[in-house]
Amino acid sequence: MERIVLFVVSLVLAGCAAMPLSTLLALSAFEKDDFIAMKPEQIRAKVQLDEPVRADVAKATLSLALQTA
Repeated sequence: MERIVLFVVSLVLAGCAAMPLSTLLALSAFEKDDFIAMKPEQIRAKVQLDEPVRADVAKATLSLALQTA
C-alpha cells in the first residue's frame, strides 16, 4: 500500500514540475469570482507543437470552462 501511495504522490509532483511553485501558490487562492473577473488579455498560454504551424491570431478563439464541486 505504501508503494502505491508513493507512486501516486510521485506522479502528482511530476505533473506539477512544469509550473513554478509561486504560480501554484497564487492559483491555490483563486475562487470562482476571481476567474469571472479575469479579462481575456490577462490570460497567457504556451503551446508546444512537434511541427511548425501558422496560427491566424485574428480568428483564434480561447474558451474556458469552470466547474465547481
